Amino acid sequence: MSNFWRLFFSIIIAFPLTFLTLPAHSSPILITQITASDFLELGVDKMRRGDYQEAIENFNQAIELKKDLAVAYSDRCLAYLQLQDYHQAVTDCTQAINFAPDNFEAYRNRGVAHYRQGDYSAAIVDHNRMN
Repeated sequence: MSNFWRLFFSIIIAFPLTFLTLPAHSSPILITQITASDFLELGVDKMRRGDYQEAIENFNQAIELKKDLAVAYSDRCLAYLQLQDYHQAVTDCTQAINFAPDNFEAYRNRGVAHYRQGDYSAAIVDHNRMN
């Protein structure tokens, strides 16, 4: 096939394609709403990897979206325990207990934080509440 015919067929094929392509602005844009549960899952995943500070940031975002998400406070408490920030751990576990009084894990973690702070009587009280 000669170069002329190749050029001719290329033009015939390419010409309609220029009119059939859609402009970039016409393609649909999908906007996905990230939920508090999504941030919670991200935080748990970061905790499993040992990235406690990043986990805390994810739990903060979950709490920002849903202020009464007890499990986010409880999990953030656990992250603070790992970072040895016992005062903040107690605060978060207390908040988790306020939202979910039957959360035995929050009592356990708060008891551990109290124990590590040397507040043995408070640790015993929390230990007795989770039983």
